[in-house]
Amino acid sequence: TPFQIEQVRSPHPLEDVTVDARFTGHPDVLSLIKAGDADFGGTTNELAAGAQVISVSALRRSADAAEADVRLSVQLQNVDNGWLYDSAPLRAGSAFTLRTPRYEVRGVVTRLTPASAGGTKP
Repeated sequence: TPFQIEQVRSPHPLEDVTVDARFTGHPDVLSLIKAGDADFGGTTNELAAGAQVISVSALRRSADAAEADVRLSVQLQNVDNGWLYDSAPLRAGSAFTLRTPRYEVRGVVTRLTPASAGGTKP
């Protein structure tokens, strides 16, 4: 039976980490972001590692652009004291793309807080 591999991950366990990100873009697109939205990246596999929107700030608008702060619960792997999301490093300042069936927005990670610790992981 032919098959296709959707994700390749290291053997490190997934950990739930709270990630804060600031997304910018057209107000009509950013207004689609809602608590509970799930990011499946390039896959439609709901069992794949992903992220879920916890909360969204009110939009801050200017002319034809807007920005919103979004809190996400993201499944990351701790590898060599760094976090990996979808096999790529994720840290404050990293680009983050949130993809759902309804929209795709790009932003910047502003903070990561592991569920098991009170501080930010390097």
